[in-house]
Amino acid sequence: MLFRSQPTSPLRSGSAQSLVAWDTLGEAGQNIVSQGPTQQSIADFTGAPAMEPIRVYVGMKTAPTAKQRSALAVAELERTGAFQRKVLVVAGVTGTGWLEPQSINAIEYMWGGDTAIVAAQYSFLPSWMSFIIDRQRPAEAGQALFDAVYEVWSKLPPDHRPKLIVYGLSLGSYAMQSAFATIGSVMNQSDGALFVGTPNFTEPWGTVEENRDPGSPEWKPVYEGGENVRFAPQSDQLGESDTWSDPRVVYLQHANDPVVWWSYNLFAQEPDWLKEPRGPGVSPSMRWIPVITFLQVTVDQFFGVNVPNGNGHNYPNTIVGAWADVTQPPGWTSAQTAKLQALIDSQG
Repeated sequence: MLFRSQPTSPLRSGSAQSLVAWDTLGEAGQNIVSQGPTQQSIADFTGAPAMEPIRVYVGMKTAPTAKQRSALAVAELERTGAFQRKVLVVAGVTGTGWLEPQSINAIEYMWGGDTAIVAAQYSFLPSWMSFIIDRQRPAEAGQALFDAVYEVWSKLPPDHRPKLIVYGLSLGSYAMQSAFATIGSVMNQSDGALFVGTPNFTEPWGTVEENRDPGSPEWKPVYEGGENVRFAPQSDQLGESDTWSDPRVVYLQHANDPVVWWSYNLFAQEPDWLKEPRGPGVSPSMRWIPVITFLQVTVDQFFGVNVPNGNGHNYPNTIVGAWADVTQPPGWTSAQTAKLQALIDSQG
């Protein structure tokens, strides 16, 4: 268990200056606001002056409804000066309110701490229970949070507002994508998005997959020639930047991630990812069998994180390159990506 202590910095929710009481954040929220790189550790990495990152979090106990929690989150963003930072990440959490520390740490190091991350809890249940029992709650939470942030951000002068980035892992990816009717809406209302290990029932992910370019496989689809939206199991497989238009939307998904490929359709329908040439990590001996394949992938979800990074539902070993592609920090190099990824790996 991580050591948690109430933040002393006014730039963290749960601090003495915060509008959000420390004891309402829950375990996951307290971990998020009490951990992460410091201003000094970021400066040590970059070799340049750094800022202290802003982390805003609102727990289930803080306010009774998703709209109230989102309104409070925006008030916290305004209190901390988050709309004056270079990058503002609206993050979707997993069922219990968790954010992957490697991912949020990486974006803070990458931008010299000139960042703000905002998230809100919507459940006390583990993700697998949330998406079986109550998918509406994460969807409502994701939409409420993004809409509340967007309402303020969109009214700021374009040259005096942060890059607005949408992020989610697993059920957090589902939560944040639920804020958008189409993939076009993601591009029209944000400066980029990073969605990792997206559950199969998610939209607009499902529509993008269904409308992938002919000849591209389900596990690594090409959508509209990869002009704005790209899929890959590893960030170094996203393709050349000079053919990539803004804003950029990245989907990281492994061919053997059971969370991505679990679907009730497996009961009676063979999926394309088994019909087509297999992606990395998918056994060549695997065959679709009605009902049985559904049960197999269902069981695999419980073991999807108990595999080496770069397989199953584990993505931290490739997160730095994905952030670099989506947010495009000025002057950033592949050598810096490798250096930061090594640091993130050492902290995992």
